[in-house]
Amino acid sequence: MTNETRDQQRSHVGTAKRRSYCECGKRAVIDEKALLRCLIEGEIGGAGLDVFENEPLVSEEFFSLDNVVLSPHAGCSTSESYVGICQLVGRNLEPFFSNKPLIIPVI
Repeated sequence: MTNETRDQQRSHVGTAKRRSYCECGKRAVIDEKALLRCLIEGEIGGAGLDVFENEPLVSEEFFSLDNVVLSPHAGCSTSESYVGICQLVGRNLEPFFSNKPLIIPVI
C-alpha cells in the first residue's frame, strides 16, 4: 500500500451515493471515518467489510449499523486453508451452543 493508492481509494468514499461498497483489500485502503459518516448519513446504501484500519480491532460504530455486513478477513485462498477454516467453525459450534468459551471467539 502506498500513500498514492490509499488516497485514490479514500477520494471515492463520498462519491458512492446510494450505492454499496465492498472492501476486500488491505487495511487502511479506505478512510473508515469517512465511510462511517457516509453510511450513517445514507450517502452509501451499505457496505460489506472484511478488512479494517486497525485490525483486529473494529470500530464499534460498525456493529450498530443495519446496512453493514462485517466478516473476518480471509486473505488466504488455498484449499487447505478453507478446510481448516471449516473445521474450526465446526469445532466452535458445540461450545457455542453449550454456552462455553469458543475455541477462537468472534470479535
